[in-house]
Amino acid sequence: RVTYVRAEIVQCNYGLLSALLYGLDVDVDVDVDVDVDVEHGGDASLRSPAFRSELRAIKLRSLANLSHHKENKRTIMMFPGVPEVLCKSALRASEKEREFCSILLMNLAADAQNCVFLCKCMNGAIITALVKLSRSCCYSGSCTAGSTRSEVSATTSARSHYGTLPLINDGEDEDEESLSSAATAAAASTSSSFATVEYVAMALQTLAFPKENRLRLVNHEKGMVVDVLLKFIRNKNNVSVRRRAAGALMNLACRETAVQLANHLSMLSTLAMAATNDPSLDVEVMNRAASALTKLSDCITREMSQSHSNLLTALVKAAAAASNGRNADVVTTIFRYMARDEGNREVMAKHGGLVEALGFIVLRDMASKR
Repeated sequence: RVTYVRAEIVQCNYGLLSALLYGLDVDVDVDVDVDVDVEHGGDASLRSPAFRSELRAIKLRSLANLSHHKENKRTIMMFPGVPEVLCKSALRASEKEREFCSILLMNLAADAQNCVFLCKCMNGAIITALVKLSRSCCYSGSCTAGSTRSEVSATTSARSHYGTLPLINDGEDEDEESLSSAATAAAASTSSSFATVEYVAMALQTLAFPKENRLRLVNHEKGMVVDVLLKFIRNKNNVSVRRRAAGALMNLACRETAVQLANHLSMLSTLAMAATNDPSLDVEVMNRAASALTKLSDCITREMSQSHSNLLTALVKAAAAASNGRNADVVTTIFRYMARDEGNREVMAKHGGLVEALGFIVLRDMASKR
């Protein structure tokens, strides 16, 4: 955990990485043997599954600490066996192992070269591992805010520096060392999978930044990553997860992915609702969702009939549900932008509910000014 020795420890002693990785890549239902001579006073508890799980968690925490240093990220990622360890650790029953695995993935993804490599590695197995980590057995969207406030504050404060519009790049900055250390310390102090989900959301947001990764992420396992991000953005109890999910979707939105995203079940409607009706009216969530919608509307043309219709339908529903005129501004802005193209005007005018939604916004705005 000592910042100034992290790089030297790894760069000058590859045997340390070998020792930390030993036993982490075994199958989930198989444990590496622990040499304990019970007959001569050895502690039999050292053979127990609980002890072995704790040992693996300590090793993963050590790797997560070492990966905080920017010079170590590439070294650790390219070390033989690391991808396999990441995939196996994501399947462990121990939430502590899964949590430190998610921090390790988050840290490794912060390196530009690693970010592209992680998506290509093992035919997308690392992406699948992140998806599995997001399905933590203890995590549920119905968790109460009160029961998780301490975990949220501990992890959110450690990562408040990430993300700027119009693209969010979870790259490194001058505060990365202390912030990443705070994340690992927070994970060490709580066993809640609530934090694991936050780390996964941040890793996906980072992976979505490079252009080379976007189509691969959107198409992975028939939209599995997009499903996870939509689940995150609908989570009412964790604004940090919603911010990261909205940022990831904003990063993914581009010409290459526009059709796939627009035709994904509930994608556009979820984004539109987040842009206008975030549960806590969080400005960052709403701005990022609005930016994703704007980018998609710029890429989706009337020739893409189904995608174009899906976009208009989502915007109409969001306009009707907007809690006030200010939240509806994003919808009217996109409508105005689309109507600049003369070819869009007839299609928009004939789309069911669109003209009525605009009239509803006008009347509501007039009523609010009385």
